[in-house]
Amino acid sequence: MHLLTRVLAVAEVALSGDCSELELVVFDVLYVLPTVRMFVAYRPPNYDQNASHYVNLLLDCVDKYPCNSRSSVILGDFNLPNISWPNLHCSNDYIHQTFLSFVITRGFIQLVDFPTRERNLLDIILTDDECLVTSVLPDAPLGHSDHTSIVFTLSVSSCARLLLLTPAPALGTCGIRAITIYDNMARFLD
Repeated sequence: MHLLTRVLAVAEVALSGDCSELELVVFDVLYVLPTVRMFVAYRPPNYDQNASHYVNLLLDCVDKYPCNSRSSVILGDFNLPNISWPNLHCSNDYIHQTFLSFVITRGFIQLVDFPTRERNLLDIILTDDECLVTSVLPDAPLGHSDHTSIVFTLSVSSCARLLLLTPAPALGTCGIRAITIYDNMARFLD
């Protein structure tokens, strides 16, 4: 098994204010079409007043960093086992209802259709472009994790020529760096 599948250029989106308190990483995948903004998040498995504040802040931060002409992918462990994704129905608690309402009103679709921890679907992939994420499959847990890994394909095309056409100042002061995408996370650029 090879671990390294592709090195991609990304620009980290610096989170400000309250958003920097979340377990949330946001970055743009550069030089691909469509342009993709990735939100990788973790929501602790609590359902108290602090958890309500956390989910509100998390969803506000996704709204605060709009994708404009980009496609969006939101993925991570959201600890929301009481959402029936095929039926778009959930339990009658604030956190599940708030999250599901956000997904529906923003036009996201959820793509994971298998349990990721025991019998629960906790780790999800949301996108606003149904053609962007394909081949969503379960895989062995990483390390000592008790969660099933999710392997998926991000269906994008390389547009390396844009690198020559885009002057460096247009990239702003974002920290641009190359990241390594592993097979057990995603398969990019077939």
